[in-house]
Amino acid sequence: MAFILKSERFAIHYREKFMSGNTDVLMKTKIFLVKICIWILFSIITGISCAAWYVTGGNITQFYNRGDSLQFYTEKIVNNLQNISFENEKFIIQGDTAQIVFDSLNKNNQWNYLKTDLYNMNCDSITAQIVFYDRTWQNVGEQELNLMEGENLYQLNGESFSKVVFCFENEQGKEFSINKFEISTDKMKDDEKLPAVSVLFSIICMIITGILYWLKIRYGRKGNYKWGRGLQSIYILVGNEIWRKLRNVPEKMRNFISIFLFLVMFIFLSFINVYGLFFKKMTHAYTMFVLIGCMLLIAGLNIRKPLKYRNWNNLLVISWIVLWVLTCISDFIVTKKSAYFSFYGYFILFPTGFLFFVWNNQENREKMLWQLLKALEITFVLCVVYCLMFRPETDGYRYKGFYTNPNPFGLYMAVMIGVFLCEIDYYIKCKEVKILKILPYAIGLTTAFFFLKKTQSTTATLAILCGALCWGIEKILKRHMKKTMIAVMCFVICYIPVSMGLQWGITNISEAIGTQIVYPVDYEYASVRDLDDLTGTIHVYAAEREDMSQTSQRIRQKLLNSNSINGLFSGRLYHYSTYLSQMNLFGHTKRATVYGSNINSAHNGVLAYAHMYGVYIIVPYIMMFVGYFSRAVRYCKSAENRNYYACLPLIIYVVFFLENMMDNVDIPFHWIVWFVFILLGGFLFSMREEEKV
Repeated sequence: MAFILKSERFAIHYREKFMSGNTDVLMKTKIFLVKICIWILFSIITGISCAAWYVTGGNITQFYNRGDSLQFYTEKIVNNLQNISFENEKFIIQGDTAQIVFDSLNKNNQWNYLKTDLYNMNCDSITAQIVFYDRTWQNVGEQELNLMEGENLYQLNGESFSKVVFCFENEQGKEFSINKFEISTDKMKDDEKLPAVSVLFSIICMIITGILYWLKIRYGRKGNYKWGRGLQSIYILVGNEIWRKLRNVPEKMRNFISIFLFLVMFIFLSFINVYGLFFKKMTHAYTMFVLIGCMLLIAGLNIRKPLKYRNWNNLLVISWIVLWVLTCISDFIVTKKSAYFSFYGYFILFPTGFLFFVWNNQENREKMLWQLLKALEITFVLCVVYCLMFRPETDGYRYKGFYTNPNPFGLYMAVMIGVFLCEIDYYIKCKEVKILKILPYAIGLTTAFFFLKKTQSTTATLAILCGALCWGIEKILKRHMKKTMIAVMCFVICYIPVSMGLQWGITNISEAIGTQIVYPVDYEYASVRDLDDLTGTIHVYAAEREDMSQTSQRIRQKLLNSNSINGLFSGRLYHYSTYLSQMNLFGHTKRATVYGSNINSAHNGVLAYAHMYGVYIIVPYIMMFVGYFSRAVRYCKSAENRNYYACLPLIIYVVFFLENMMDNVDIPFHWIVWFVFILLGGFLFSMREEEKV
């Protein structure tokens, strides 16, 4: 008997040792892979930047130097035709006199060169008379060009103009396809060798940084640096003083006030976005004061004991700290002209970081998560009531809800779908499925899905489909299929009556009682036809004036009818190329000028941050998303977190990440969706098994 007991203890000891050894090896492997990714990413960015500098004669303020230039792709040209038809990607001249109008939407500039890229011509050449106009459409000059197939560079007469019209006389029946037209102030340099030079510089950078890292390991100081310890010391100093002041506040009051403050934040965010107060210099400081104040009060009310240091030595936190420190450096070197681009680093590192730290110190960390979700659900109910009472559907237009733009409204609904899925998740994991408990959340899920469908937001729809897929996979892996099917049936049963009721409500209620509310810019996006949405004019967020189709039809139309990448991405390619061509070391004072205006975003979070704060911010930004995803998956899988919040960080991550790659929604303190994403990221900064520091 003693021998058996000794054998069992021996087996347990070596099993624990083996598992511990495997954990150490796995951790070292992860750290090694992260370092490799950072090394490669840093080298690629450095290589491309140096190559652009070398090939185009750039400088530290703009690596890729080609002077001022403006590109017109096919997808923009088709909206400015006279007596020219556009069929199967071909332009067909149909009259004795025909025109194509190019409007730079910019102040007068001395454009000196024109580059054309034509193909599929049914003739040797086409004669065009080019007429130049200023901003007031006054004729400032003319020039005759002989357009031929392929890429051709023409030197212009040197007039200063804002608009140019291609006039075709007696060229009827001639056909051609346009890849793009480009006008520029300087002669366009040959950048065909840029890819090869980029690879060369990247390899050189990898070799140099690899040697430096080896020297650091070989001769440098060794030790385990505890990231965020300085910040945590500040948080503890402030937090413990707050705890002494608020330690006697009753628990129920803490929860009630916290939910109320979250609710105030979300309603306030909706209000300032509708009326554009966030982007106005006169009101931006006041909006930030309200938002930061609410966050600090929420943090203070959730300090239930003296704060202690947390283990923040993980990729998510390290990337987060480096990212916002770099934004502070950029703000110090390059003064931002717009108030809403300045000082984000300080606001994120201190007030927001303090809230994260308090959250990580909670014994029951899901309690603040519960407060957040309840505030979101109450906001959602108020939103639905507001839409029914004051925001009717307009025939032929995408539905915008309480926003002035259908896309942010669709993204908000996608996030709420994720919230309701996680609420339903709790009842799926109960021993007995309680249909009456599931029903309210099934109705909420149906309502959010209905409004998302009304917005016809392609990216938000694809994003939540991916998020729902993650939720479904988690149900399959944990073998909850029977209970999940019951929840799905509740959704299906609710869908028809709820959808019919909501459709009747947004069509008739506000009209019947005369309570329709029209925002100042209510029809700014809705004035563009569906063609513009598919072809990429300045209004990338476009609405249809034709018969409304389902979101799936819009996606299919893009895939089938867009032969160019720019058309497939709804005109975003030009935004991407413009932002990429203006990258530099420390960032810019304002957004890039696209189609003559700097109000156009990059439509990609990575490019927006790199342009505003410097190209190397790409490294921590991407690694932060990698760390977020890793810890969200880990939280979803971990045994200790088998509760109805387990999938929430992962679903929100998937929705936000996919949306952020196509539309820049990562604007700090601007959207409800941003707050949900960043707060859940802070929730993942530290996990229970990491509390020993």
